[in-house]
Amino acid sequence: MQSVFRSSRSNAEELKLNIQTGMRLTVGAITPNHPSDILLEDFNECNKIKLPRQGGLRTPAHKSSSFKFKDYAPKVFRSLRNRFGVDAADYMVSLCGEHSLTGLPSPGKSGSMFYFSHDRTYVIKTMSKSESKFLRSILPEYYNHFVKHPHTLITRYFGLHRVNPRHSKKTHIVIMNNLFDTDYDLHAKYDLKGSTVGRQTKPAVGSELSNETTLKDLDLIKFRRQLYLEPRKRALLMEQLKLDCQFLASLGLMDYSLLLGIHVKNTVHKPLTSTFCSPKTTERCPAPVWDKTPTRLGIENVTRTDSSGSELPEPASSVDLDMGPVVTAEQRKTMSHHFPVVVRENTNVMSIPLHEAPNFRIADLTVPHPMLLQHLTKNMLVSVFQSEDGGMWSSDGTELYFVGVIDLLTKWNGLKVVENRIKGVVYDPAQVSAVAPEDYANRFLQFMADFIVDQEPRPVSATEALPDVDSSEDGSRSSRWAEGEGLGLSVDKPET
Repeated sequence: MQSVFRSSRSNAEELKLNIQTGMRLTVGAITPNHPSDILLEDFNECNKIKLPRQGGLRTPAHKSSSFKFKDYAPKVFRSLRNRFGVDAADYMVSLCGEHSLTGLPSPGKSGSMFYFSHDRTYVIKTMSKSESKFLRSILPEYYNHFVKHPHTLITRYFGLHRVNPRHSKKTHIVIMNNLFDTDYDLHAKYDLKGSTVGRQTKPAVGSELSNETTLKDLDLIKFRRQLYLEPRKRALLMEQLKLDCQFLASLGLMDYSLLLGIHVKNTVHKPLTSTFCSPKTTERCPAPVWDKTPTRLGIENVTRTDSSGSELPEPASSVDLDMGPVVTAEQRKTMSHHFPVVVRENTNVMSIPLHEAPNFRIADLTVPHPMLLQHLTKNMLVSVFQSEDGGMWSSDGTELYFVGVIDLLTKWNGLKVVENRIKGVVYDPAQVSAVAPEDYANRFLQFMADFIVDQEPRPVSATEALPDVDSSEDGSRSSRWAEGEGLGLSVDKPET
C-alpha cells in the first residue's frame, strides 16, 4: 500500500512537471493574434510536440520521463485569454514560473484531480477523453457566447491540453479561472443544482461539517440560507443566469451547478451606491467626486460625493427594474455610451473603469462594447459580478458573495434518461438531478430566484457554528419553505 501511495504521488508530481514544461514550449510560443481573426479551422487546430528526457534540437532536457504534449485550439484559447484581459506573460509566470503547481490531496467526486497555480489565480483540472472531445465540439458556441455575453457566469476556460507520458496513460487537462481567488476567508461554500434528491453533504464518520465543506441544496434549505442583494444587483444576476441557462440548454447540457462562496463580515460594510442620469433626460450629469478606498485585493469600494464631501443620494432610477428590452449591438452603436471606454494596450479589447460597476444596467450584459472591468491589482478583466472585492456585497454589506456556474460538460443522453426513470420510481421525477435540459434550466432558475432576494439580512457573526445536518433527503423544497424552514434568515441554528 505504501509503495502504491509513493507511485501515485510520484506520478502526480511528474504530471505537474510535464504540464509546466509542455506549456512553456507550446502556449508560450503562440504568436499573438487579433481577437477577431479567429477562423472556423482554428477550432480544430492542435499543436503536438515530443519532449524526450535528454532533450532534442528544439526541446530542452528535463527531469521527467519522455512525453508528448498536445495543445488544442491554441489560437482560440489565446483569443479568449485576450478577451478576458489575461496578460500572456503573467499567464505563463503564474502557471509555468519557478513555483510548482499545488494540488488537492485527493481527487473530486468525479475522479478528477485539481491543481492550482502558485498565486491561486488558475485551476488545472484533469478530465476524461470524452469530456475533452466534447468541449472541443462545443468550443465555437462557447466562444461566441463569451463574445456576445462577456459578463457570463459560466466557467472561463483558458486552455485545453493533453499529456502523454511514454510509459503511462494519456491525461487530458483544462485550465480554468479560480472562482475563489480571494484573500477573504470563506465561511460557507455551496454547490447548487436546484435538485432536492440526494443533494445533501454528509460528513465522514467521526468528523463534522466545517467551513471547508462544500454544502448542497438541502443543506442550504436546512440552514435557511439566502443571498440578499440590492434590487439592481439581483436583476443583473438573474438576467445573466437566464442568458447562461438558455445557452447551456441550447447545447443539450444539464447537471451544471452554481458554485457559491460566502464571506461573513464581523463589522458592517457600507453598501455601494450608484448615481447616474435618468435615461429619460438629456442633461449632462455633473462629474462626481470619487472616494476610492483600496481593499486587501486592491479592488475599489467606491462612494460618490459632491464638492462639499457629502455623499450623493441614490436616485430611484438606479434601482428601476423596468429597464426595457435588451438592445442589440447595432442599436447600441447609435447610442451614446454612458461609460468611459478604455482600449487596452496591444489589443483592441475594450474595458471600463471598475468604479463604473454601480451604473451597470441589464442592457449592458448583452453588448460587447464596452466589455469587462479592469482588475486593479492583476492584469486581467473581471465581470460586473466580480467588481466588489472580487464578488458582490450583500445589501447591507455584511456578506460577500462569490458566484459562478461550473460543471458544464454533462449532456442529456440515454444514460441520463434511464437515471431519471429509475430514480423517478422512488422520488419525484421532477426533483432528481437528471432531467431534460429545458426542465433543468427552468428548475435551476426557479431555485435561484427563491433564495436570491432583495431584502435586508439579519446581522450575523462569522463565528456562528454550523447546525447539524438533517438526514432527510426525500422532502420537496416547497414543503420545507411552507413549514417556516425556508430561506428567511441568513444563517441560523435550528431549535433543538
